Amino acid sequence: MTNDHHNSDDPKSPLLLPVTDPPVEPSSSSSASCLVSLFTLKTVYVLLGPLLCAVVCLCVKFDGSVSSRNMLGVLAWVFAWWLTEAVPMPITSIAPLFLFPLFGIASADTVAHSYMDDVITLIIGSFILVLAVERYNVHRRLALNITLRFCGDPVNPPLLLLGICGTTFFVSMWMHNVACAVMMMPVATGILQRLPVGPTQQSSSTPVGNFCRAVVLGVTYAAPIGGMATLTGTGVNLILVAMWKSSFREAKPIGFNTWFFFGFPLALLIFLALWAILCLFYLSRGSSQALSAYLDKAHLKRELDLLGPMTFAEKMILAVFGMLIALWMTRSITDDIPGWGALFNGRVGDGTVSVMMATLLFIIPNMKQKGEKLMDWNECKKLQWNIILLIGAGFAIADGVQSSGLADKLSETLDFLEQVPYLAIAPAVCFMSAIITEVITSNDATATLLLPILIQMAKTMHVHPLILMVSGAIGSQFAFMLLTGTPTNIVGFTTGYIQMKDMIKTGLLLKIAGIAILSFLMPTLGKNPKAERWSRRAEALATCCATYTSAATANLFDRSPSIKMKGLFKSKPRTPVDIVRQTRDLLIYAERSPDSRESKREEKMAELCKNIRELKSILYGNSESEPVSEACAQLTQEFFRENTLKLLITCLPKLNLEARKDATQVVANLQRQQVQSRLIASDYLEANIDLMDILIAGYENTDMALHYGAMLRECIRHQTVARYVLESQHMKKFFDYIQLPNFDIAADAAATFKELLTRHKSTVAEFLSKNYDWFFAEYNSKLLESTNYITRRQAVKLLGDILLDRSNSAVMTKYVSSRDNLRILMNLLRESSKSIQIEAFHVFKLFAANQNKPADIVSILVANKSKLLRLFADFKTDKEDEQFEADKAQVVKEIAALETRA
Repeated sequence: MTNDHHNSDDPKSPLLLPVTDPPVEPSSSSSASCLVSLFTLKTVYVLLGPLLCAVVCLCVKFDGSVSSRNMLGVLAWVFAWWLTEAVPMPITSIAPLFLFPLFGIASADTVAHSYMDDVITLIIGSFILVLAVERYNVHRRLALNITLRFCGDPVNPPLLLLGICGTTFFVSMWMHNVACAVMMMPVATGILQRLPVGPTQQSSSTPVGNFCRAVVLGVTYAAPIGGMATLTGTGVNLILVAMWKSSFREAKPIGFNTWFFFGFPLALLIFLALWAILCLFYLSRGSSQALSAYLDKAHLKRELDLLGPMTFAEKMILAVFGMLIALWMTRSITDDIPGWGALFNGRVGDGTVSVMMATLLFIIPNMKQKGEKLMDWNECKKLQWNIILLIGAGFAIADGVQSSGLADKLSETLDFLEQVPYLAIAPAVCFMSAIITEVITSNDATATLLLPILIQMAKTMHVHPLILMVSGAIGSQFAFMLLTGTPTNIVGFTTGYIQMKDMIKTGLLLKIAGIAILSFLMPTLGKNPKAERWSRRAEALATCCATYTSAATANLFDRSPSIKMKGLFKSKPRTPVDIVRQTRDLLIYAERSPDSRESKREEKMAELCKNIRELKSILYGNSESEPVSEACAQLTQEFFRENTLKLLITCLPKLNLEARKDATQVVANLQRQQVQSRLIASDYLEANIDLMDILIAGYENTDMALHYGAMLRECIRHQTVARYVLESQHMKKFFDYIQLPNFDIAADAAATFKELLTRHKSTVAEFLSKNYDWFFAEYNSKLLESTNYITRRQAVKLLGDILLDRSNSAVMTKYVSSRDNLRILMNLLRESSKSIQIEAFHVFKLFAANQNKPADIVSILVANKSKLLRLFADFKTDKEDEQFEADKAQVVKEIAALETRA
């Protein structure tokens, strides 16, 4: 028995053991368990902060007021919690609100004012604008447009890599690094998924495998590099500006355009260095030939077309964003050209503009639904308050260091630094900051810790503070080597395309290049501060504006060509009813076999395509007008009066590609059109349900699969249609469609499969109850145990959605009572992919939480108890998630208690 138990603890042994009688181990008392749960490493970290503070307050002696000593103790407390993450970082960030008054450093009102400043309002307004960009997929359209232009024909790998990384660089200039990486990584991996090298084949050193590495590394690193270019691109830049303003109130503040003229050339040079490094390491001469068989513009064009034409909302978001950037850049230009801010006698700041533009989003309608605006408050619940609170903490700490007298004490202890050579200052500070930031996961926290110290070092060394502050702030963003450096590194690593050795090799060289570039550019900030006093605080940074000239920004979007009428005289405009009738006649004509004697066939097909485009224009509107509800109603009623929909679906293969896309959008829109408050499409489809057979079988046709798939998803919005598909023999085919070798078709089939199993809850519950055995047998064997990483990840996530839905409670109870199901889920918990592990956990917790576990389930869990507890001890999400931690704690508690029950 002892040997068996030992084997179960061996990390190399299988996760699941054969089901035998559970091993008997001595039970521990509840009080001992309670004590063990209290004395964890996390508890030690929590106590470390107050303990360090007490040691400083008792042992450190400063001449004069005790407030400087108390401030040092508070810094030790706060920094200890930040470094160990004993409590969530946002909570640590608000600790000064109670620590400063309790230790006599500042009053409650004074410290609270530090958490609301012009820089804070700048961040809040910017984050709201970013949420609007995300809401309407503007970032995705931008990414696809730019990447499409860099693809090349045939494929030019260095140019395509430059396009993907350059897009990430540009997007990151205007939104937070992590958000940018999370948005852009799916765009990049979506391109890579057409290649034969998957995420599980990390060790592949073929040209295709190397290109995959280069793309993922490029997106991972381009996000933080792009953030350096603008004031709002990363929290570190905002922390730098905030501390400059707080520490040197009489100095000229650093504005958006002031930073841009220094930050953009710096970021651009580092970005070009990144591109050169990736090309050198990963792109060989044979890359183009190897990739040409898998990558072309068609894939990117297809993704762009799926977004449809630009809506009014997207255009307005771009307009507001453009206005914001223009106002930022022109508020304060130079001393000779003061900018529009002079009209208000300097009372407005960048935060004023940011909040004003954000407010417009809650006023301008989005033209989608009556009364709906571009933004609503529910969307703003996603605001990144952790960054806002962290910057507020930076303000409070900077103020506290000054007001408590700690700044003077630190300055006195750093006299020896006055002898450091001037040219060595920037590289040394940047190198120190770049090393520290690899250990501290948050670049913002690194900057918050270092900048107050660097300010005092600058005073001691008699150099301009910005020499040290800028070097330290930029260096804190050079977290390129380790996973712990920054969340963007984790985003790239979890795709499975890169390994740690790739990050260390590329990141080290990029870090060295970044330090060298920064060291080269830092002297442009002004004259040698050793030769003269630095009392003119902000003039040096303004001097750098003259060093660079701004480049013209290219137009990234194609303007849709306007449709001009031919001929001088115009005929009477056709009504929607006329267009539908003519379209129906042309479809009947197209349905007939081609006859070579009919010379006008080509002309009639062109007229049919034109009519379909006009139908789409009526339903969606165009660049000149929005859709008219009355015209849409007339079109819809006539369309379903006769078999126009059936004709359109059967004739779709005979249309050209553009007409197929237009027809797909027409069919999709018609499913949502109401006539006299009734969805007449539902009635028509119920009477012509055999059309679903054509649409489902379309997945077997490579050219038609995506068009028919999009139509099918819109049709199953109607419950009667969804019920028919679920109960038909076609349902079993989806398990094969999802595993088709063509990634686009497989992904489309997976999307339809998910829609079928999640939209109509009562219908799905009835279907699963009746078809439980064959459905989950297929689901487990073909999806959850698939060799394809994407299939497994999507399948386990969908399984969680199904089982956690209250409508499927009976199905869930049956599923979690199966030993085979538990075996599959426990194996998924062992996956190398963190995404699959997390989704598998959400299903596994149902097994653990089941209060009526069958004996064989209990036996498996008890046999693997020690392994599971070890697994969950280090099991964390990339972002703090209180609900996840609570669920994990409950699962651990249930598993730990199983032995006693057994």
